Amino acid sequence: MTACCFTRRITAMAPDDFKAFVDAAHQLGMMVFLDCVYNHFGRAGNSLPLYARSFFDAARDTPWGAGIDFAERPVRDFFIENAIYWLTEFNIDGLRLDAVHMIEDRTEAHFLTELAAHIHAECACRKRHLVMEDSSNRTIFLSGDLPVEERHDGAWNDDFHHAMHAFVTGAKTGHFADFADRPFEKMAATLAQGYVRTLEPELVFEGQAMPAPASLSPTTFVHFLQNHDQIGNRSYGDRLLQPEREALYDLLTSILFLSPQIPMLFMGEDYGETQPFLFFCDHEGDVAREARENRIHEGLAFATLREGERPDDLIDPNSPEAFLQSKIDWGRRNAPEGRRRLEQIKTLIGLRRRFVIPYLADIGRGSGRLLAGEGGRLAIDWRLSGASLQLRANLGDSEALLPAVGSEVFYRHSAATEREEILPPLTALFAIKPT
Repeated sequence: MTACCFTRRITAMAPDDFKAFVDAAHQLGMMVFLDCVYNHFGRAGNSLPLYARSFFDAARDTPWGAGIDFAERPVRDFFIENAIYWLTEFNIDGLRLDAVHMIEDRTEAHFLTELAAHIHAECACRKRHLVMEDSSNRTIFLSGDLPVEERHDGAWNDDFHHAMHAFVTGAKTGHFADFADRPFEKMAATLAQGYVRTLEPELVFEGQAMPAPASLSPTTFVHFLQNHDQIGNRSYGDRLLQPEREALYDLLTSILFLSPQIPMLFMGEDYGETQPFLFFCDHEGDVAREARENRIHEGLAFATLREGERPDDLIDPNSPEAFLQSKIDWGRRNAPEGRRRLEQIKTLIGLRRRFVIPYLADIGRGSGRLLAGEGGRLAIDWRLSGASLQLRANLGDSEALLPAVGSEVFYRHSAATEREEILPPLTALFAIKPT
């Protein structure tokens, strides 16, 4: 998993149609991952509590009802067999595990390590990838200290997104409160080392010391400028790309693709989609009411709620309008601006394939070295497998002096200067030096 990821929302389809979709993707040289939600069941349509109460832990409540009791053997088997079913019956390439911080398991062998062991054993014919979303930033499931058969391959790095978003938009509350102070410096740190919120050496999870993020390879982390949660849970579903920040957004896109972490784009981001992506559903009764009221909670968490607003002030997520407003505009893809951005993405993917991917295998721990990361000045050297990758960027509004690269520059983002160590505003360069 060393190329890049694209996330798309797919409407319901028959099993044979999904198999055909996976086969078609493989013929085009693309992998398919499935987003699996093993941390909760929804409030609507969940009949399990009526006939299998022991499936749930009544003493632990979640936003979606009683927590799932992963100490029960049938519960663990249910999810393990479900994962193997998707991987074998449909031949998909990996799973993205939703919000694993909501999976509470205090048994000796954690469910997540057991899940990985079963998948690696049952799908030994070829590699299947396991990528987690974990807001608690645990590294224990990703560490090389685990046996390889119990290890997960990667994790979404919300720290990079939150720091980047706070830097770009000035957001200071909700999810961005931890990044309100020195957001640029924290964004730089995530590029160099991974997470920035689990650096306490004494941090212990279930009796085991957690390795520091710097002990993980950069390719462990999936980086993104936006995703379905970070847009869809905003009050108005607004995307990061806005006219006033277009140049900065383009520069961040270049950094996203040419840094060693796994870059991910959200639906329509490849051509610069600006349509909102609202939270939409089709619930009824109390569940529908809860969905409307939850928009206030999420609006606060994502720093988008306007003062004095109530659920009735926002678009009802149960209304057809919420869905219709969220549909992407395919016409924009074929417009001049859409074609320009699409060509930019194709160019960046080509450069990543040629200059970065060949050096990503078996990267040692702690490969990133932050040389400059404040005041818009960004300089990072990554020690890869057989090469040194160097990034120099100026995200500020005045000329910046940065450490010289001393190796082959293979990409310049709007950089026009006689001296490579002096960069004008909103410029960047990447260089590679075989070792």
